[in-house]
Amino acid sequence: MEALFFYLIALDALGCFFLSWIGCDWYADKFPGLHRVFPLAKGWTTAYLLVVMWLGWSLGRLGILGAFLGD
Repeated sequence: MEALFFYLIALDALGCFFLSWIGCDWYADKFPGLHRVFPLAKGWTTAYLLVVMWLGWSLGRLGILGAFLGD
């Protein structure tokens, strides 16, 4: 179950990262209210992605992610 949550968070982190670097203008135009509350900053989304990658590395070393994939 932890692996499933990790993959959902990893998908969110990747989406935020790419939106902040590539589609920030699109996000601000399509979701102005959400953009005011949750602005996409390149530094924060990069830090978020790095923390999620570190978490994935840690879960992988514990064997939790491998168990989810059938190893």
